[in-house]
Amino acid sequence: MKCSAPFRREELSAVAAAERVGLVRTRFYELYAGYLRAAVRH
Repeated sequence: MKCSAPFRREELSAVAAAERVGLVRTRFYELYAGYLRAAVRH
C-alpha cells in the first residue's frame, strides 16, 4: 500500500488515503488490516 506509511504516522486520514489509491474507506481498512496481519507473520 503506497500510502500506508503516512496513514500509520497519522499524516493522512483514512478517507484521504483511500481516495489517494482509488478505494472507498471500508475497502482501504480491509486491505490495511490484511497488510498488518501479513506484517505480524514476518
